[in-house]
Amino acid sequence: HVITVETEGGFVFLRFLVSVPPGLSVRSVTTTSVTLNTSRVSAAPGSKFDLQYRLPNGQWRTVPGSPPTTQMTVIVSGLRPDTTYNFRVRVIDGDSNQPSLFSPTVNGRTDPSPTSPPPLPKPAWQSPGFPSPRFIDITLPSYQISGSTYTVTYERVDRPGVRQQVLQGPARPRQVRVTNLQPNTNYRFYIRATNNGRRSPESNPLTVRTSLDLSENNPVRVSPDSITLRLP
Repeated sequence: HVITVETEGGFVFLRFLVSVPPGLSVRSVTTTSVTLNTSRVSAAPGSKFDLQYRLPNGQWRTVPGSPPTTQMTVIVSGLRPDTTYNFRVRVIDGDSNQPSLFSPTVNGRTDPSPTSPPPLPKPAWQSPGFPSPRFIDITLPSYQISGSTYTVTYERVDRPGVRQQVLQGPARPRQVRVTNLQPNTNYRFYIRATNNGRRSPESNPLTVRTSLDLSENNPVRVSPDSITLRLP
């Protein structure tokens, strides 16, 4: 304590002031926390630290908990990544409950957030099988990251944006038959991989045209050496 003598109206007053703590030092940082070392202070039993930090908007916020002055390390958590904070501390006296003045401020900057993991590799199509009028056999490629899942969708070329999902399942090479298609129609197929919440870019489109369905065409004229068909 610091003792000051004040006189007023012929009376002498003794005022006990709580010593200002020497200050703080930054021990370590993470993306969302700063660990501070406090300095040992001479204070009455039950004295506590009042530790504060300044937000980016300039406001001071008290660190909850009011650690005792015997505690030499304090962790300030819940901070923003890649941000500089000012810290200061004072002592709340255990006898008088009076605060000291604040120590000089110390700066600490949190670490930046880790970069996002790179996207998964883009799947590459294999050549499709021979198309039929009503179905197409597509071959799913192998994938280099185990445990991944494929999602396959397709659309008609003349109806872009109207997607239908073929499957969602393990990313392994196999043949998948897409049925209920229209004859003599162009379709685009897309494939995407996912793994533990990560998504790959969508593959380049695989464009396939179904074949004509001659069974739907009625002969309109038959001659000894030819047949004329009505095509769609």
